[in-house]
Amino acid sequence: MMIRTTNDHGEAFGAWLLVQAGSETSIGQLAAVAKTDRKFKPA
Repeated sequence: MMIRTTNDHGEAFGAWLLVQAGSETSIGQLAAVAKTDRKFKPA
């Protein structure tokens, strides 16, 4: 079961996360790993 939530702008968490991939923070690192995971679904 997948729980789908959106932020205040109606953007799904997964989509937001992938945008953070260039960031040099721990969120950016998580996003970079998520981009390589074929099972990760942004929406």
